[in-house]
This record gives sequence, C-alpha cells and structure tokens, in this order.
Amino acid sequence: MPNNIYIIIGLSAFLGLLLLWRGTNNAFNSKLHKLRGLLQLFSASILLGLAAVVLVTCINLNTYKNLSQETPLASIAFEELRHDRGRFIATLTITNGLARRYELKGDQWQIDIRIIKWDNNAAQLGLKPLYQFERLSGRYSTVTAQNSEEQTANELLVEKGVDVWQLAKRFNQFLPFVDASYGTSAYQLMQDGMKFEISLTNSGLVTRPAP
Repeated sequence: MPNNIYIIIGLSAFLGLLLLWRGTNNAFNSKLHKLRGLLQLFSASILLGLAAVVLVTCINLNTYKNLSQETPLASIAFEELRHDRGRFIATLTITNGLARRYELKGDQWQIDIRIIKWDNNAAQLGLKPLYQFERLSGRYSTVTAQNSEEQTANELLVEKGVDVWQLAKRFNQFLPFVDASYGTSAYQLMQDGMKFEISLTNSGLVTRPAP
C-alpha cells in the first residue's frame, strides 16, 4: 500500500485520540463545556473508527500483490505418483516466494485468481491493481470424467483483516471506486515432468510451457 494511506491513518488516529482526551475532560470535568465535550467525543469516535477500518482494510490488501502490464506470477511443475496413476504432486513456486506442493487428480490443472482494480480517483492516491491466487484444482478433459471422477481443489488464499474483495463483490453499489473480479481462469494439460510459467496480462491469465 502507498505510504500516504498510512499517513492518513496516523493523522486520523492522532486527531481522534486528541479529541478523545479533550472531550473526556470537557464532558466529565466541566459543566460549562459539557456539550462541547460530547461533540468532541462523537468526533473522536468517528475518526478512530475510520482509522481502524482503513487499517484493517490495508492489512487485507497487503496480502495481495501489485499487478503491472504483464506480471510473471509463478511457475508450476508436475510429478505423477507411480503407485496411483492420474494423481499428481504439483509444485507451485510463487515469484519471489516459496514453493509449495499440492495434490491434484485428473489430466488437466486449473488455477484461479482474484483481482482488485481501482477507479481513476483511487488510482491517483497511488493505489495499483492487486491480485491474489485463490484456488489450484485438478480437472478432466471429458465431461463424463469430470462428473464421475474424484475432484481435487486446494485453497491458495491468504486471509487477513477484512475481506475487501468479498465486500466489494457484495456491496459494489456502495463501493464504486473498487472493481473486484476474477482473473481469467487458466488450465492446461497435466502430465509427469511438465512445467509451466504463469503470467497475468490485461486480458487475463496466460500459461506457457517452461523449459
């Protein structure tokens, strides 16, 4: 998140605490300024509440990563289990992150992400489009197998603070400056020894075979 957002949080919290101190003194220690004290306490509650909401929102948004024109996101490699054909260990390596292993069943794999975009006014504050992986799952190339065979899906989300993405989806009419959407889901063939690079462009997810 841009630093000016944290400056706003700090100023709101400072002013809120200052009004809380002045309001408490006026409301409980001065009959002459009792009404002023109550108004100061009311203003303090608004400022502190605002600072808390923005802080918790920033905590959630920090679990997302910035999105540029074409952003390399991760690589994924597959190893088929010798004793259970059609079941794979997928090693997902996030760009600038750690590698994690997941179990998938099928002959194809699919990955889904969440994207948070901002309107022009919010972008002027330094906010950039954000993304976060949501799910890695196995799938089948035929409808019959998809309906009858074992389904495997792995949660990739990191959830902290208020879920801004879910709020934006549910209350989009009240949050016009936020556009929450799924990135285009990408799926590819899954075979032993195969490896892919995963990138995100303006048109959605792109997967390419890796050397």
